[in-house]
Amino acid sequence: SFVRQRQKNFNYLNQKLKQCNNKYFLPVKIYKKVTPSPFGYVFIIKKDSPIKANNMINFFEDNGIATRRIFGGNLLRQPAYQKVKHKVVGKLTNSDYSLERIFWVGIHPGVSKQELDHIVKTTKKYIATLKK
Repeated sequence: SFVRQRQKNFNYLNQKLKQCNNKYFLPVKIYKKVTPSPFGYVFIIKKDSPIKANNMINFFEDNGIATRRIFGGNLLRQPAYQKVKHKVVGKLTNSDYSLERIFWVGIHPGVSKQELDHIVKTTKKYIATLKK
């Protein structure tokens, strides 16, 4: 029941945000042979989108929606790793993309339909501010 509720919450947000996902976000693809238990709903901001992750995150937080970055993105840009000896191979483009354009909101089984609707309304409200 725990996994089913997470999936139900994910699918609910995915359906309600479908129009936004096509324009502003890259949708998360779930493969047919996989049965995920999503702990969060991921917002992957498209490269050509006018959305800035920090602005959207602040908007969500100001509206009572807790957010998290996707596991640190490029760890070499995190303060804790500044003096750690390391070797870099390539430009770390995808790591930077993760850091700058991906965040998520929780969708654990305790999240109510009312709270999911608040996420949907807040997302659409934020997007409406971009058109001004």
